Amino acid sequence: MFLSPDVVSTLEFNKLKKEISLFSFSIFGREGLISISPDINKKERDISTRVISTFREILNITEPFPIPGGEDIRPILKKVAGGIYHLSSEELIFVSRLTEEYKTLGRFLKKFSHKFEYLLTMALPLLRLPDIFVETRKVFDENGNIKDNATKELKRVRQGFTEAHKELTNAANKLVKEKQRFLQEDNFTVKGGRVVLPVVFSEKKNIPGIVHSISQTQNTVFIEPFDLVEFNNKCATMRLREEAEIKRILSNLTEIVREHINYYQEAVEKIREIDTYYAIASFSEQEGFSAPVFSEKTYLSIRGGFHPLLSLSLGRTNVVPFDIKLGGLNRILLVSGPNMGGKTVLLKSIGLIVLMAYAGMHIPAENDSVIPRIDSIYVDIGDEQSIERNLSTFSSHMGNITRALKYATDNSLVLLDEIGVGTDPEEGMAIAMVTLKRLAEIGALGFVTTHYGRLKHFVAGEKGMENGSMDFDTDRGQPTHHLTVGIPGASHGLEVAKKVGFPDDLLEMARSYMDKNEIETDKMIHKLGRMIKEQEEMIKKVKEEKENLAALLSLYDEKYSEIKNKEETFIKEAKQKALEVVYSTRKEMERIVREIRESKGAKEVIKEARRKIEERLEKKSEPKISHNFSIGDVVYSEKLRIKGKVIEVFKEYVKIESDNVRFFVPKETLRLIKDDRGKQPSEDKIHTLDIGSSDDKLDIRGFFAEEAEARVIKFIDNAVLFGFSTVFIIHGKGNGILRDVVSTLLKKDERVENFRLGYASEGGSGVTVVKLKS
Repeated sequence: MFLSPDVVSTLEFNKLKKEISLFSFSIFGREGLISISPDINKKERDISTRVISTFREILNITEPFPIPGGEDIRPILKKVAGGIYHLSSEELIFVSRLTEEYKTLGRFLKKFSHKFEYLLTMALPLLRLPDIFVETRKVFDENGNIKDNATKELKRVRQGFTEAHKELTNAANKLVKEKQRFLQEDNFTVKGGRVVLPVVFSEKKNIPGIVHSISQTQNTVFIEPFDLVEFNNKCATMRLREEAEIKRILSNLTEIVREHINYYQEAVEKIREIDTYYAIASFSEQEGFSAPVFSEKTYLSIRGGFHPLLSLSLGRTNVVPFDIKLGGLNRILLVSGPNMGGKTVLLKSIGLIVLMAYAGMHIPAENDSVIPRIDSIYVDIGDEQSIERNLSTFSSHMGNITRALKYATDNSLVLLDEIGVGTDPEEGMAIAMVTLKRLAEIGALGFVTTHYGRLKHFVAGEKGMENGSMDFDTDRGQPTHHLTVGIPGASHGLEVAKKVGFPDDLLEMARSYMDKNEIETDKMIHKLGRMIKEQEEMIKKVKEEKENLAALLSLYDEKYSEIKNKEETFIKEAKQKALEVVYSTRKEMERIVREIRESKGAKEVIKEARRKIEERLEKKSEPKISHNFSIGDVVYSEKLRIKGKVIEVFKEYVKIESDNVRFFVPKETLRLIKDDRGKQPSEDKIHTLDIGSSDDKLDIRGFFAEEAEARVIKFIDNAVLFGFSTVFIIHGKGNGILRDVVSTLLKKDERVENFRLGYASEGGSGVTVVKLKS
């Protein structure tokens, strides 16, 4: 795309990039944004648009984007590449931390690369960085000091120094006691890293040794007694050996960076790219931008467009969006209307949206907006609203227009503000007419603003051109900043003048000087505008009613599905419980028949068997009776899946408290865990446990560990009884508590041959697959 620097500046693209850079996390991202240009190729543009879309999707999930530190690592890399022997401890810790943060970001992007494979391309250079963080953790403690056990040699040297220093201290203390009468203080001190004694100046001959210094008062001379020289030398030797070993350790760590210097330089470039995309995605998400749709045809369609910088300064709700469609038969739109009505902002918005789209950004418009193939943009915007420079002279205007007429093609976008101003109105209008005519012949897309009445009439009679207007609220006497395509707009200069206090008598006189036809035309335009506005309001109302109806239908479908699912669940549960009863009864009958056979039909056994069968049938036919709960009982709500304590009892409901939140719950949905005396309920008061959504699957998601454990035990019991060889326990991923409960139980159960976490097709780590012994 051909663009002059003036076009980029006039359309405020650089200002926009500066605002977006505030969302970057590093200096690299800010540099990347500065270098963004609308002249990238199609492949780069498509990648950029998709990465930004993917990043926005990631930003909306619960997992936070792992933003690395934004410090500049390049000065340190330059030192390493320049051959420095070793970095300092602080520099190595800094490189280590930043390396680990880069690798964490790489792992994060790799995890989401299934959404867009280019994320893996950005992640791999970060993942290739060395594991220097592991090495530095072995060397440095949490305060940045080198550990004693960083190496065996350092540990040995420091132990040697400790012993030598202890010997030195003992020897010095002994001398202090012996020579105390010659000393200024009853303690030794250190000068130049060596232990010395503070000797009274007049007594120095009584302490033979090496003089290190004299106090400012010259009352004290600091002497290293000959008896301490050997001890001091031993400590100094150990200290030097320690320093040498530390240098060797730092050099080894520095060498890791040096060996991977190319990886680091490549990682910096990728961080620049990632941060640039991250900043654009964050800004786009905040401002509600959309990914543009590109078309090879010269057809522009912007729906709900707005100027992003204006949105930042005024607030999104205070900016009036615009809808524009241009291309096909009509390729020139002439926009008229009142001063301060938003015409210039409209031109800048259109130009900026096109620049953003071709730079691979999301745009401030609705997601079905279409950007055509454009190879160049020509702009003449130079009134008081031009921020960067003043282009208000006629010669400057004509220079810009001439350039557009000379170089524009049928794939060019031409933006001309207040065409023909700066000279005699008749001459200016004539130049405007021929300019529009030539642009239409070329086939360029043109957006032009004007106040010239005759120019509006000219456009209405020309092929390939269309009028548009910025609306004006006559009741309030101010512009609405809303664009209406299809009708020209009036300047409403007299209305604006009246609003600011211009004398009424002069306004009447001004009207008498105006062309009568122009006044009638303005009235017709105003009437037509009102009719269009009423029609738009009616369409808006119908659309809202349609959306409300769609919402009600959706709610109906949702409720119907919910009822259907509950019905299916109830039937499955009933079937399962029926199977349990049948199986249990069958086992009991088999046992009774076996007893009868073994007793050879003894009357007492037959009588006892009949009694047990009748008792069992009677027990099965008894209706369930709700428990009589008391205040203080601990209960479990099947419906809410929470455990709570009864704090108030009513006829059909009880009030329970769970985690400081209180609920009214029907009695029939509760199960007693412990009564108010802390006792477990008797067996006949415990409800039958639901063992899952199917015979070979158990879903325990959402249950407490205690409830989940009971369900798993019951489930395995039934699975063994029904002869299943493999079953599935669904516990979800979460924080792993339920998975650990299941694992602990299965390890102890002798009926389990083995178990494992599910494959991806089985539900992954959220499912445990259990193989039972035959």
